[in-house]
Amino acid sequence: MPLGVGCRDCVGSEFAIQRIFAYVVTIVKHFDILPPQYSELLSNNPNLFSAGAVLQLDRFKCRLTKRKQK
Repeated sequence: MPLGVGCRDCVGSEFAIQRIFAYVVTIVKHFDILPPQYSELLSNNPNLFSAGAVLQLDRFKCRLTKRKQK
């Protein structure tokens, strides 16, 4: 658990979650997220995900292009 649980809960977890949300929203607002140009996309088959506390994808690549201002 990255931010702890119960009595060992991180004091700044709420702030961290809000900052991550703001960061992701800013990226989505200003960039188009596209598949990689010279490699294939990973499969979305959940049987191929890595096991852990939650199922995880292998590392993947994507391409960001700046959106044009309207």
